[in-house]
Amino acid sequence: MILVINTHAGDRVMVALVSPQGEIIRKKDRATPQRQATTLLPSIDTLLKQNKQTLNDVRGIAVVQGPGGFTAVRIGVATANALSYALQIPAVGISTKEYTESSELAAIAARKLARRKQPQVITPLYDRPPNITKPKRRAALGRT
Repeated sequence: MILVINTHAGDRVMVALVSPQGEIIRKKDRATPQRQATTLLPSIDTLLKQNKQTLNDVRGIAVVQGPGGFTAVRIGVATANALSYALQIPAVGISTKEYTESSELAAIAARKLARRKQPQVITPLYDRPPNITKPKRRAALGRT
């Protein structure tokens, strides 16, 4: 069974269980405005429990690696990399340009994972640089 993670849009979390043949077994798609970090792992847990499965039943992970917003992509990719490492299962990244709907995403995930046997770090693709502000000057904070 393959776990698919898609957080590239900043306001949604989509997780799915997919057969090795690319058929969606079960999918969970939630609107999560600015709450992806707190809803992704519980969504995965719920999805597995609804299918009477555990993380040990997952044989591969596919994650949408972007391009997308910095925080949104980072959450999905970091989770996929951590699970891949902890479970010692392969993971693959899928570009947002490679799919248009979840059934295609499932087929792409299955195809890519069929060729991969070892864990590999997935690199996120961002659609723009992170918005990191300049540090405030000490005098502006009232410090000397």
